[in-house]
Amino acid sequence: MAQLIALEWDKSEIRLATGRRYGDSLQLDDLRSIAIPQDSDGDSSAQLTELLGELLGDQLTRGPALVNLQRGAVELRMMELPQVPADELPDMVRLQAVRHFTSLTDDWTLDFLPSTSVDSDTGRQSILAAAIHPDHIQQVQSACEAQQLTITQLALRSCSSASSWLQSTSDTTTSLLVDLLEAEADLTVIHDGQVALSRNVRLPQTSSAEQQDVGPDELALGDAVAQDEQPSSELNVPLLQSEIRRTIAAANSQLTDGSVEQLVLLGSDPALAETLGSGLELTVATFNFLDHVTFRGQAPASVERFTSLVGLIHDAALQQPPAFDFVSPRRKPHVASTREKTIRIGGWATIAVAVLIVLALFMYRNKSAQLAELQQIAAGLDAEIKSSTELNIRRQRIQDFRIRNIVWIDEILRLSESFPDSDTAIVRTMNFVNQATGYGRMSMDVNVRAAPEVSELENTLREVFTKVSGNGVKPNEDDPYYKFRSHQTLVVTPHALRETTEVEQAAPSASEDDDTPATTNED
Repeated sequence: MAQLIALEWDKSEIRLATGRRYGDSLQLDDLRSIAIPQDSDGDSSAQLTELLGELLGDQLTRGPALVNLQRGAVELRMMELPQVPADELPDMVRLQAVRHFTSLTDDWTLDFLPSTSVDSDTGRQSILAAAIHPDHIQQVQSACEAQQLTITQLALRSCSSASSWLQSTSDTTTSLLVDLLEAEADLTVIHDGQVALSRNVRLPQTSSAEQQDVGPDELALGDAVAQDEQPSSELNVPLLQSEIRRTIAAANSQLTDGSVEQLVLLGSDPALAETLGSGLELTVATFNFLDHVTFRGQAPASVERFTSLVGLIHDAALQQPPAFDFVSPRRKPHVASTREKTIRIGGWATIAVAVLIVLALFMYRNKSAQLAELQQIAAGLDAEIKSSTELNIRRQRIQDFRIRNIVWIDEILRLSESFPDSDTAIVRTMNFVNQATGYGRMSMDVNVRAAPEVSELENTLREVFTKVSGNGVKPNEDDPYYKFRSHQTLVVTPHALRETTEVEQAAPSASEDDDTPATTNED
């Protein structure tokens, strides 16, 4: 995902963290800070803008930015409200907030964090409300806009620190987080996985001699802190421990189902954590976010001060809204007016009509393309059909010719094989006729020696030809050897039709007159 930029500042320094999320892990790209001079003159806003530009540098891409607000810039109030539906809660919080915030006006930004638990006896729920003056938001926006940064989230620093710790643990113990800064500390109570109380305390820096000028109990504590294991000789440990007690007392009085059981110091100083927890009868632990994220760069001094920025980046990477977001505070769901509903319905109707028109045009173009393709195919098929028809006509002509064709030489051979020898009969004349019906007719004048030979000849020829008919036997006075003559007519069936019984039954008479002589042979 894209690189996330997180910023925050207080009176002593400006801190910046950049990172991105890879799978289930968070990778930090850079952690850096720049000190704010305390003795500088001139406009503090101009100085802040200049230092912010110097911290960002030229290599960092400008764009969306996540910003933490210091606890001192935000007013927090705990409110007890009746249990109501979630969509009615923003209006009720706004109405009741004027009773808890003395300076709240309509131009203040108000956000709230509902409690996850409800008092079963009273049916009321606790609401942690946060309000910020518009001047603070304007100052932050002006500084960021001057550096081409667009604020997408404006969160509370103590809640971001709590989120960083919650992301790395599954412990549900009610805990007090101690987040040390230059001359102040954020004390945040976490109960049921969310912030229940947050305080910011001032810690004036003191010398070792001032720490020793205290009562007997505090003197022992001061001596312990003055040892070599103390991370800073300027930390006012007795005052911080006193504020921790006050915070625990305030939290225990507000919580209806538990109390503070654990002290968590942000950082890697177990000795200081043990010192702060002495006399409190609490479990003491430390938390270093570098143990739970990927960072291969050089860790800056006081790395624990970047814990809140890491929590802010982690929430944004998970697309999880922060506890308080003064850019997008919780509001009542917008109820559309009749005019908005009409416009919305009209807009959706217009979109639907446009979609239908586009779909119709798409289908028309698609069908047109298919039709053109089919027409092209049809044109090719027409040409193929025409060529096939012509070819079929030619084939049919050839087939008809093959069926109807009579090879007369073959028929003469058949006649010769069944005809008697020349001592018995001879053929004087012969005619061949191709009839329109496909059959052939063979006519011949035959001279025989004896009259009975004609009948025998006819019987023999009937075994070979389809039909044989004669005009009887007549005397032949011109030839003393062949004394009788007869005229025979033979019906010849084409070779392709000879084995078809139906054709034989439908054979025409040999006496038909619609024939044309084909060949004449005289002996």
